[in-house]
Amino acid sequence: MKRLQLLGLLFTIGVIQAAAVPRAEVFIRNSGQWPASVLYGAMVPNGMVWITPTGLTVDVRTPGTDGVAISSPVTYTVIGSRGSASVIEKQNPQGPTVSVFGNGMNGRLHTAESVTITNVLPGISIEYVWDAGTIRYNIHAQAGITPPVPFFSVTGSGTLGVHGTVTTTHTPNGSVAMQGVASFHSGHNTLLPTTTKVNGNTFGYSVSGRSPAKALTIDPLVIITGIAGNATEQVTGSARMPDGSLAIAGWTTSTSFSGLPQGVTADRSNAAAEDGFIAILSPDLRTLTHIAFLVGDKSDKINDIAIRKDGSIYVTGATTSQTFPLAGTPVGQLRGKDVDGFIAGFSADLSQQKLGMYLPGNGNDVATGITVSSMGHIVVVGTTTSTQGLTAAKVLVDSNSGGTDGFVYVLNSSLLYSEWFTYVGGTADDSFSKVALDRFDGIYACGTTKSANLPTYPRKQLIWQGEYDDNGEEIWVEVGRDCFGPVAIGGNSDVMVAKFNFSGLMEYLGYYGSPGADEGVSLYADSEVGVYIVGTSDSPGLPQQSPKHPYTGKIDVFVAVISADGFRVSGSAYLGGSNNDYPTACARVNGAIGAVVGYTESNNLEPFGPGAVVPSGKPGGFAAILSTSETSFITGINDIQGLTVPTGVSVDGYGDITIAGNLLPRSPGTDPSNIFAAKWAFGVLNYVSPDGNDVVCAGNPITVKWITESLDPTLPMEVSMSTDAGLTWSVIGSEVIGTSFTYKVPDNLPASALCKFRVRSARGHSVETVESLPYQQPARIVSQPQSSYPCPGAKVLLQTESLGDNVQYQWRKNKQPIIGATGATYVIPTMEAQNSGTYDVLVINGCSSLTSDPAVVEMLDKPVIDAQPKSATVTEGQPFELSVMARGSNLTYQWYKDGQPQANLTEPVIIISESTPEQSGSYTCTITSDCGEVTTDAAVIVIEKKVIDHVAEAWPAGSVLTVRPMPVGNAGVAEVPALAQAARLSVYTLQGTCLLQIPVPAAGTPQLIHIPVASLPAGSYTLVLTGMSQTLTTPLIVIR
Repeated sequence: MKRLQLLGLLFTIGVIQAAAVPRAEVFIRNSGQWPASVLYGAMVPNGMVWITPTGLTVDVRTPGTDGVAISSPVTYTVIGSRGSASVIEKQNPQGPTVSVFGNGMNGRLHTAESVTITNVLPGISIEYVWDAGTIRYNIHAQAGITPPVPFFSVTGSGTLGVHGTVTTTHTPNGSVAMQGVASFHSGHNTLLPTTTKVNGNTFGYSVSGRSPAKALTIDPLVIITGIAGNATEQVTGSARMPDGSLAIAGWTTSTSFSGLPQGVTADRSNAAAEDGFIAILSPDLRTLTHIAFLVGDKSDKINDIAIRKDGSIYVTGATTSQTFPLAGTPVGQLRGKDVDGFIAGFSADLSQQKLGMYLPGNGNDVATGITVSSMGHIVVVGTTTSTQGLTAAKVLVDSNSGGTDGFVYVLNSSLLYSEWFTYVGGTADDSFSKVALDRFDGIYACGTTKSANLPTYPRKQLIWQGEYDDNGEEIWVEVGRDCFGPVAIGGNSDVMVAKFNFSGLMEYLGYYGSPGADEGVSLYADSEVGVYIVGTSDSPGLPQQSPKHPYTGKIDVFVAVISADGFRVSGSAYLGGSNNDYPTACARVNGAIGAVVGYTESNNLEPFGPGAVVPSGKPGGFAAILSTSETSFITGINDIQGLTVPTGVSVDGYGDITIAGNLLPRSPGTDPSNIFAAKWAFGVLNYVSPDGNDVVCAGNPITVKWITESLDPTLPMEVSMSTDAGLTWSVIGSEVIGTSFTYKVPDNLPASALCKFRVRSARGHSVETVESLPYQQPARIVSQPQSSYPCPGAKVLLQTESLGDNVQYQWRKNKQPIIGATGATYVIPTMEAQNSGTYDVLVINGCSSLTSDPAVVEMLDKPVIDAQPKSATVTEGQPFELSVMARGSNLTYQWYKDGQPQANLTEPVIIISESTPEQSGSYTCTITSDCGEVTTDAAVIVIEKKVIDHVAEAWPAGSVLTVRPMPVGNAGVAEVPALAQAARLSVYTLQGTCLLQIPVPAAGTPQLIHIPVASLPAGSYTLVLTGMSQTLTTPLIVIR
């Protein structure tokens, strides 16, 4: 559907891909601008939707034969509803703001992202949301409540039909379809069978399989189709904001901010024809931040837009409204006659109106161009048939010379009075289309003249010298210079160009053209070069025409440069193909080099420059960079939805161009969005990798690569990743310098992720992965194949276990692939000698290629010993080990000591942690496999008794160890000297066996330690005090 949508694309090299502007997908709360029966309104394709306490009204709007919108409201009332004004709103702080000026509204409106009207019927609510660019309403029924069938009664329509689940309400003007019906238990995704039932002018939804204990949701989509065409939007101008945002202005017939029908009246004779609109897009053209509507009771068309240095927005155009919104000035507050020009101004965020005034002549006054001076004065040009009513503090030419005249109007920066006004023209039809300023605030206006007596200025004058010649005749001499167009060249029309200084003094007025019909369309001014003009011409013969750019046939685009002093045409050039070509706007690139946009009906307008393409369709939009002597670039502006007609262009500090305009249907029966914004960033950015042959691997680094041409190598890039095939993006690298960026991929993305990567330059180039890339977990081996030593004829199983997505296997023997062995398991059915070898497996997926550990497969008819157990001599109490290494199938082990099997010694490695003398002996191990056995060599283990060397050491400072009493009976104590660190007392037999150990704590003074001798037999012992590095000993005699 055609719709007021604002979306832009930043362009890569290759094709200027225009895109529709995003719609303000919000619900506007009724704050008195509509009848009390309306709670909220929403602007949808081809009309409006109003939410009421008992249902909704859908206004189908299509253009009539006279261009005035025809309205057919259809009202859907919930049967049996008494109405509910209980509302639940959902806000979106990031959503666009909507402002309306006029028809009782004056500023920003209250908006919501979604609206729920509760208890339309007991237990039943209706939620309204945006979906797929239009409205979906969700009927929510609480558990135990069933929506009645029928649910809606319909008024204001002719016939009501149903096809499947689609209900269509027909009107003389078009139709409203309720389609895409889905029913489900709230909170569940399983769809329930739904039947749409129609009876006369009522319909409803019957749902099967519904559980009464669960809440139910039914959610149709509202689609409006105009039978006689669709509501129209036109972009007429665009301008860059100080922060880089793009302001777009024009008019639309799809809104209904005036003349809302009362009740269900199907007639709207008081409906406005067009409302002006201004929309602001983010610098990347992808987000609608603010939108405002200029609403009178009739037609209000914005024709041009300009931005003040502080970001204030000014527009001009034409109105037939008696109630045009006025503000901010005492000037122009009264309506003129027929069509009036207007000027309006707004804050940078469109929340406040700063200016609203008529240009009220007694005829038709159409303002077509606007600009703002460095001092904030507002300059407007246009065309008028008025003979009075247009006035100012200073009027240069105060009368219309006949037919239509161009005019120039200057409003003081205070907005309190007009500086000056002038008519410009001859006796035929003359008009101004656009206005521009140079850096000294010199005013330039271009347009078209059909007057043979256009009062050009300056002109040579004949001055009598006060003398006579020899024949007595007076001597007259031409004095001064003519401006650039002293003689009419002929044809139906010529380009008219005028320059004024800012105080209103005309510096020149002239005309320019070929022998045919020429019209001035747009211009920009450069104080050194002069004025750069674009327009149309239907014949060869332009003054100072460049031979490189000849006339090509029918209507061509021309560019011309008039010198700053107005005395000469510096150069002219044609641009076009074999059919008609039309410019619509131009902007300064550098001096006499300009950016020109327009549309062509030619199929041979040749593209030129990196990435340029042929314009698509008739008409097809184009953009060009050219002077009167050289064309450096020309390309088509193409859109898959429709035919592009650019109407505005601006150039940023890089020399890149931003374009806005309209879309037309490519063929009958199609219905594209009809507003677009686009940017061409010069230079080449090409995406390299990863591409469609790659996968995105969890937890692995991935390197995004690109190449550039004719771009500053220090230009920052932004790298983003999408996991939903490009629907949403997340920035993974900012301010990236160079031509690659490496990123570690998260290991927790959904298995179903479809990944894309995008690279954007700071200037707006944008390239991305063409095909979505699969997301995979890398292969990882969690179980290695094991070596085996099977018996002849045995079945051998080699297997591995791995994790990862789409894993593939390839088994190898002695590094050579085994044909057909591509599973996680490899089987040798019957072992033979030739099967012996070293096996491994390659584990591969799109993210990794791994090789398993080698597994040796060797056929053995009995075990083979690789390492014999070793003899050892150890001191009693110390550990010792017996071990054997062998190969074979399913080996078992039995150890023998002195020829006798040892219980529990059945492992290949035996560790005795504390040896005893009884463990001395000769050890062997018998190893048994599935097909034989073998016995190891003997290993002799000798366990020696531990002997203590009784070495008395003198404790420092003459310390001694004593025992009391001596001899000791059942109890005794040892007197221990002062200890800096903990020590221990030990009782040894005279043979060196330790019988007791007693810990002794550190102490700064001597201490008595109890000796538990009750368990010792009578006899002689040695008491040993052992410190960190020294010992003290004393005899200990026990008696009984």
